[in-house]
Amino acid sequence: MINDELSLDHPPRGIRMERSLDGDTIIRMPILTAITLIMFLFALFWNGFIAFYIIKEDDFGLFLVPFITLGLYTLFSAFVGIFGKCEIRLGVGEGSVFTGIGSIGRTKRFALQSVKSCGIKFCSRVWGQNPDDRLRLVIEINDGHTIRLPGLLEVHQTWLVFALGKLLNRPTE
Repeated sequence: MINDELSLDHPPRGIRMERSLDGDTIIRMPILTAITLIMFLFALFWNGFIAFYIIKEDDFGLFLVPFITLGLYTLFSAFVGIFGKCEIRLGVGEGSVFTGIGSIGRTKRFALQSVKSCGIKFCSRVWGQNPDDRLRLVIEINDGHTIRLPGLLEVHQTWLVFALGKLLNRPTE
């Protein structure tokens, strides 16, 4: 539930909210989570094991390509989690959610008047064994589409639900 003590003027540690010169409201936050650190440790182990195998056998067989690809993908995903950011921009009539590193990433745009609600919802397409890992902050659009934000800390999700509800004048769930 949303706490009565939440304030737009005092976001939780790690979240910055500012206004740009053109009047847009910008909310910036890191996307580092515990699973990112686990993924990074796994990537170090996996890539070290593959490198050791290649050096020991002194042979780079074609059968190693999927294993190397998995290792590089896991390492890349961990770097996105460690160095990545999520930025929500609310302008005049239009909003966007950017997720990535620096200026490289994915931007999802939406019309502000088309936002139905925002809240923390269960997403079945998110990987994880624990059902709590599948709870994501979601912006629901009137046409049935949803914009899922990356996994964030619970305190960040709670404040974002509050802030987006206030800024968009929409119900929160």
